[in-house]
Amino acid sequence: MLVRLALQNIVIIKALELEFQPGLNVITGETGSGKSLILDAIQRVFDKRSSPKDLLRRDTARGKIELTFARKSLPNFDQMLAILTENGVELVDDEAEILLSREITASTSRCRVNGYLVPLDVMSQLGALMLEIYGQHDLHTLFSTSRQRDLLDNLGGEPLLSLRREVRNTFRQIQQVKGQLETLKLQQQTRERDLDFIGFQLHEIQQAHLNDPEEDSRLKLERERLSQFDNLRKAAVQSSQILTHDDFDTPSVSKLLHQVQKSINSVSATDPQFSQWYEQVMGIQEELSSLAQALARYADSLDNRPERMQEIIDRLDVLEKLKRKYGGTLQAVMETEITLTQQLDALQSAESHYAHLETELAACETRYADVSQSLREIRQRVASSLEATIQAELQTLMLPAARFGIQFETTSPSETGSDLVTFMFSANPGERLMPLAQVASGGELSRLMLALKIHTAHADALATLILDEIDTGMSGVTVRAVGEKLQALQQQCQIIMITHQPIVAAKAGWHVHIQKHLLPDDVEVVAKTLTDREERKMILGQLASGLTDEDGAASQFVEQLLT
Repeated sequence: MLVRLALQNIVIIKALELEFQPGLNVITGETGSGKSLILDAIQRVFDKRSSPKDLLRRDTARGKIELTFARKSLPNFDQMLAILTENGVELVDDEAEILLSREITASTSRCRVNGYLVPLDVMSQLGALMLEIYGQHDLHTLFSTSRQRDLLDNLGGEPLLSLRREVRNTFRQIQQVKGQLETLKLQQQTRERDLDFIGFQLHEIQQAHLNDPEEDSRLKLERERLSQFDNLRKAAVQSSQILTHDDFDTPSVSKLLHQVQKSINSVSATDPQFSQWYEQVMGIQEELSSLAQALARYADSLDNRPERMQEIIDRLDVLEKLKRKYGGTLQAVMETEITLTQQLDALQSAESHYAHLETELAACETRYADVSQSLREIRQRVASSLEATIQAELQTLMLPAARFGIQFETTSPSETGSDLVTFMFSANPGERLMPLAQVASGGELSRLMLALKIHTAHADALATLILDEIDTGMSGVTVRAVGEKLQALQQQCQIIMITHQPIVAAKAGWHVHIQKHLLPDDVEVVAKTLTDREERKMILGQLASGLTDEDGAASQFVEQLLT
């Protein structure tokens, strides 16, 4: 519910503040006093298309529109909260109000929610959840078949809306599967070429039977050993002999160590230090003996076969070629083999995947047809009930010959089903039902809108309905009927209405009167809430007669209205 409106430097308004209450609020005033400007300013807070500079009061640099809503009276608050949270707006739990504002300069505008800057698109989304605005030139929104369908669906409640969600999800799944099939069709054109190329690459790598990423390093080391066979064997044999074999001129290292061991042992009893050295010499002798054996084994293990060298050269040539083509290292080549295997599997399974997707698509389309048919059946039941209800309402709104119907046509499948829903209307006897846009006048549309709102406001979860002179040009009897419908509608939502009709204005629980005062070089717009009964009678009398009511006829009429 809108509880407060504040304007600063908006067109002819320097500063203006209005408060509103639950139920029916009316705004009255002379033509040109600024009444419609007030409602236009409200609409501009949420309008993505409006230019800000045409709102600014002349000779001012900055203007502002503020709307304050009571949080507890917003039926769509959870949806609003989700939008705000997504855009970085944090509401404190105990905040009772939500303040929306649009600050305007000659070139730009800024939107805020409780002080947080938000994009204008966010304001537009919030506005759709908070209020609806209708004027003589805004009723064309009733012409939208999508709006008519949504109105009908909301009236159907959760059973219908859950089916609509299922239709939406199934339709999206169909689109997704179709996209995958289309991708596979495009891929099929190059599939055979890719199969041949990837198969060739994979065969080339697999022929090498790679299982060790360090194989090339090992082979290069072995190749180096083979090329230095003579030097390596000579060094190993000579070193082993020096350690273990004596000749006539030179004793072996082992023999020399044995002599050292014997010399140390002879005095070890005299000085314990020699016992430690004796143990060290023993250890050295064991290590030298082990080293000599290892050198001998190494000399015996050296392979001097010419064919082995050729095997290594050939193998390294294969490995180097693979590295050049597939990544620079054997590890990269082995990873490429895994990737190519996966790609080949995917290509080979494409045909079976295509068949699977076709089966899935057929199942989705069957499910869509079933669910959308169920959706249509519920819609038609809701439509039949709404037709009868609106038909009866139109009689009470002084349209005794009017007829209302809802037409269903099959259209292309979409997220909302396959139904084109069109509200049909005929105002006069003998006329066939036609779409609203083709037959209804402004006054007829206004009454039809009221009839619809009375029976759909709860389903739309509407918080505030704003009406701008929709009762213009109506006769007294019709206006009285409209006033009664507004009284009924105010039980379901807040109504803020501009009117020139005293019968309608008298029905309101909250009455604001706008006046414009012409100053020598300026204009002043003021708003006054009519809480005093006599003052209100005077304003209503002016609406009724347009005169000062010297004979008291207007006063008597107004008294009857307020009784």
